[in-house]
Amino acid sequence: MITAMTAPGALATLAAQGTRRDWGWMHGMMDGWWGVGLIMMLFWVGILVLIGVLIWRLLEGRDASERSTEESALEILKRRYARGEIDREEFEEKKRDVA
Repeated sequence: MITAMTAPGALATLAAQGTRRDWGWMHGMMDGWWGVGLIMMLFWVGILVLIGVLIWRLLEGRDASERSTEESALEILKRRYARGEIDREEFEEKKRDVA
């Protein structure tokens, strides 16, 4: 109370009261920290998106490699038939197996 009587003490008291926000709920415990919550939310959303993209790329890559294996097997079969290594009957039989 004595510090409030002096001029510097009165200024300090007024400055302290002026900077305090009393919104009623939680009594201003989060003053100025709302941006941190937003940053953390964006961080975790980014992590979840990254995980989703990685899973999608892994599944997409597996499908593409299976397709390319089937295509390359058919190409090899066509080349062997073109070279005369296998006859038409064997070519048609293996073509059904590959497809």
